[in-house]
Amino acid sequence: MNISIDHAIRSLTDANSSPPVSGWPSGAPVRDFQRSPVAARIGRLAAAEGAFCFHFEHRAHLDLPDSWIEAGREDAAAPQTWTNGLLAERKYQSFRHDLMIGSFHPGHRGKWTAHELCHTLVGFAWRPDATPLFHATAARLAELLPVVVYYFFDEVRLARCPAHDRGGALYRAFCADCESLAAPRPVDGEVDSKLLAEGLRFIDREMAAIARSRREGLALPHRHGNLELASDGLAYARSHAKRLDSPAFRDWVALFGSSADGLSHTLDDLEARSVQVLRALLLDAPCPPRADRDPQRWTRQDLAMRLLQVREDTDGTAAESLSQLAEDVAAGAPLGSLRGRYDELAEEYVLPSVETMWAVGYPIAEETGRDALQIGDGLRSAAPLTMELLSATRVDVLPAFCRADVPERQRIGARFAKWLSAHHPGRAAELAAFEFAVQTAGSDEQAISLGKNGDGLRLASGFTVLACTHDVVAMAERVGAAEAMDGHTADSLLGTAGGPMPSGFVIGRDAAGQLLIIGVDHATAVALRDGKIDANSDADLASLRQLGALVPTRWPLTS
Repeated sequence: MNISIDHAIRSLTDANSSPPVSGWPSGAPVRDFQRSPVAARIGRLAAAEGAFCFHFEHRAHLDLPDSWIEAGREDAAAPQTWTNGLLAERKYQSFRHDLMIGSFHPGHRGKWTAHELCHTLVGFAWRPDATPLFHATAARLAELLPVVVYYFFDEVRLARCPAHDRGGALYRAFCADCESLAAPRPVDGEVDSKLLAEGLRFIDREMAAIARSRREGLALPHRHGNLELASDGLAYARSHAKRLDSPAFRDWVALFGSSADGLSHTLDDLEARSVQVLRALLLDAPCPPRADRDPQRWTRQDLAMRLLQVREDTDGTAAESLSQLAEDVAAGAPLGSLRGRYDELAEEYVLPSVETMWAVGYPIAEETGRDALQIGDGLRSAAPLTMELLSATRVDVLPAFCRADVPERQRIGARFAKWLSAHHPGRAAELAAFEFAVQTAGSDEQAISLGKNGDGLRLASGFTVLACTHDVVAMAERVGAAEAMDGHTADSLLGTAGGPMPSGFVIGRDAAGQLLIIGVDHATAVALRDGKIDANSDADLASLRQLGALVPTRWPLTS
């Protein structure tokens, strides 16, 4: 790749971190665009194209048509389900290169926003006579620059914690300290030049492998560490082959089939687009928006594809009506009126409800675009006892929580506990925080391996401290033991004798993975929560150390 490392370093040194005039793209935390110079440039380029993100947990993920599911792989098309407050993604079906809206998943790290919006900038390739090898190669090309951004270019001038400083991307590992510190740092000539050189080398070698694959009619691999895009392209092509060759997709391309819609008609065009975006990211070279855009263009693409996807499992008048709705969406008909027409159609035929169809994960036609039923399932998965308690007291928090749930990189259990604390402080909020602490309790692997003897003290990794005004363990036991919740009030269920009972708990797991719920007095919990470990008595410290809740900050090499 003919890009000067020195030129790129100078360009990224002077990179503008201020937001675009129109603001950063919606649907993701602002700090995701402020973490690195390349993330900021992606944010500005995406804003110029009107790009944005949908909220994965708010979006109703439509069932795949039977005709899109490969025989013997029905499990890959199973609906996403919540487990302990986490909504899992189907690895390949959850993501589509032709969906020109980025996905925001609260469980992903901050660099995913730049990766996702880089996909929208690069776009995708398709043609009506495409073979599986074309689809696999197009997927590989579409993934190339977003992957290099994730592992290399987003790391340029990115601050990391002392343990991972100068180390580059963490691949599959996660570090909460790195996430909290993510922001531009001063240029480090040695580290940043290496990151740029490695990223550009990966692009050169991957493009060479792609060119050879095209000549020889094979998907020839190029591996760098655990990165291997040829196999990813093959898996994508296999998972999406029936969809990409379906009548729905062909009709969708007929409605949205220009380069302004993110579509490249040849692999050469997609490669050229990738290089154009690459030069814009590293050198601030011109990369004008694809076209003067209708602000709703990406929304219309998305909604039309949803309508045509549902059409795949219908026929007759229902299919014809869905086709007409998709055509009207593309033609610019008001989305509000189309919603009413779809609602009438869904009442007449067996179709997803209008609430499901319009739950796209972002605001649409004066609607929130949120799947309240799915979010409710998430809350019951994350905080089942809290939701039972609220139900018993006839408090319906779901509508208000849905309205207030902005994009945050926190699990839904943490977001819910924080929201309850602000709007319904007391028993329910503390119970939700307790449930989240239990669900996420972990152990400190380093301390387990190195032992209890060392200098200093800190809270063990995986442990959470709760300073409460009520005994949340007793609350959890009483709510969990209630066989018939109807008719109860919070007072009748939990009792109020003696008023509030300040308490504290330290929650984590021991070396065997067993859950530890350690009761401490309220003052001790407050001190631990606030990082004032030395403020506690020697007896409390010794006990918490023995249980593994407090561990050394460093260990000796010799005894």
